[in-house]
Amino acid sequence: MILNYGHTYGHAVEKALKFRIQHGYAVSIGMEIINKMAVKEGLMNKKHAARITALLKRSSLPTRLPKGIKMSQLEKLLLLDKKRVNGKQNIIIVPRIGTAAIVEL
Repeated sequence: MILNYGHTYGHAVEKALKFRIQHGYAVSIGMEIINKMAVKEGLMNKKHAARITALLKRSSLPTRLPKGIKMSQLEKLLLLDKKRVNGKQNIIIVPRIGTAAIVEL
């Protein structure tokens, strides 16, 4: 399950763009979304999030939502996600580089 890091939001990005984005690009954006959420909730160190962002950018991967896509759209798409159980979404976070955790949203 930890291999799904970035995938939940990445799949929502793909759906929002009607699959006109490469899967890896969508997952990269999903990773960045998750990192920002995890930092905001105190589940991830800002320094680790910045390092991952730098690595994604160095690999020429996107880290921002494409124009015209809003978080509110993605949140609506997540309500349809097959991994949603009892109204909760399991999300993979990286509290620090080299570790992973499953959290419910």
